[in-house]
Amino acid sequence: MKFLILGYFGFDNIGDEAILSVLINEIKRVFDKKVFDIIVFDNAKKIKKRKNIEKVKFVPRYSPLVILQNIIKTDVFVLGGGSLFQDKTSKRSFYYYLIIVLLAIILRKKVCILAQGIGPLRYYINKKLLCYIFHRASLVTVRDPFSLSFFDKFNRKPISNLFLTADLAYLLDKQNHKDSLPNIVWPQNKKRIGLILRESSSVSYTELLDKMKENIHINKDHYILFIPMQPQDKNIYYKLQKDLSLPIVLLEDDLTPGNFLKLLKKLDIVISMRLHGLIFSKIANTKYEAISYDPKIDYFIKDSRTLEQLKNSASENFSLLEKYI
Repeated sequence: MKFLILGYFGFDNIGDEAILSVLINEIKRVFDKKVFDIIVFDNAKKIKKRKNIEKVKFVPRYSPLVILQNIIKTDVFVLGGGSLFQDKTSKRSFYYYLIIVLLAIILRKKVCILAQGIGPLRYYINKKLLCYIFHRASLVTVRDPFSLSFFDKFNRKPISNLFLTADLAYLLDKQNHKDSLPNIVWPQNKKRIGLILRESSSVSYTELLDKMKENIHINKDHYILFIPMQPQDKNIYYKLQKDLSLPIVLLEDDLTPGNFLKLLKKLDIVISMRLHGLIFSKIANTKYEAISYDPKIDYFIKDSRTLEQLKNSASENFSLLEKYI
């Protein structure tokens, strides 16, 4: 059996790389000897840097010919987790994923859309197109109750194979992570604060700066570690370092999902704008504070499920995958 995986992979985003790691490992675990090949659409610049993984091959995600060839050859097309179907930051990325999923449906492949966070969707036509492809997929799971409610509000005809699960990253600590911790000299007798921030059109830098000044944890008596989850997050660090006049330490090490999780376990509190910064903190049993810039952060805060329930729900993605293909 051949699997083809598509998601936001290869762009040095720790959260999405965690999703990919879980997808590969859980597909291998669940299907065991039935798996012949797993093909992953990846950023072409990243492919040469990937470690060799048994039965896994990475191919360029933007080559139309490569996309078509691999869809034709696959048995099961899996669209990985995340917020792939949104048109707030880019309509182009929404149509990129939509067209590839539609192509797999046209070619009569088993199409499984896993652990999606829906929206924000601003345009009516995009909502209609999304419902169209979801009706034709073999399996659709969403990661939070609020994404599920999108279809209740907008879609008149129920989607028969639609289920509520949870973000795939909740399964990260099931895996054996051999990555070592970043080399950090922790000061004695100081509270350790992790900052995970990003640029956003929804929260201006001035607003973010004010939030940092007002936060009781951001002060000279604490050890403040800025943790970029994507390279461009460093832009916020350089601004804050200048404007806060506090000794904020930038973590320069390249992080994997495994050593990122280990790092968060060493912190006393994490202040995060990024969803997977909050999810990883929850897994690590580290206190966290959320700064919302997007509905998905609000959804995370409002989701009343316990960590154990979320882990069980995340596992259901693969039980359902096994059932529906």
